This record gives sequence, C-alpha cells and structure tokens, in this order.
Amino acid sequence: GFAVDARRREALKLGIFWAVICIVIDLVGWILIPHPWAMTFKEFYIDYQPWITLIYLVIFFAPIVASKWKDIN
Repeated sequence: GFAVDARRREALKLGIFWAVICIVIDLVGWILIPHPWAMTFKEFYIDYQPWITLIYLVIFFAPIVASKWKDIN
C-alpha cells in the first residue's frame, strides 16, 4: 500500500543521506585535516578496499533493510 511505498522511499532517502554524510565526514576527518593518523586519498579509498566500501554499503542499506524488516513483522 501507500504507507509501505512511502516507507521504502524514506528508507532509500535516509540511506543515501547517511552514506553521503559519512563519506564527506571521512573525507574531511581522515584526508583533508592534517593530524598524526591522516591518510592520503589513495590510502583511504583505494588501499583500504574492500573494507571502506563494505562499511559504506552497510550504512546505505541499513535503513532499507530495517524498512523491509518492518514489512515482515
């Protein structure tokens, strides 16, 4: 029904929002701001594969999975 479709749209928007926010915060916090643990773009986004991609995928899909879970229960 309409409520289920609206919930799915909101879950997708929320997943995109959180993924973008996390990517931007990681970029600023780990690459752009100099500190003892700072990394280069290559170190963070290339050398840190597959872990960084898996983290971002979990962040993106979590609200979507949660909305589907609500449909099941």
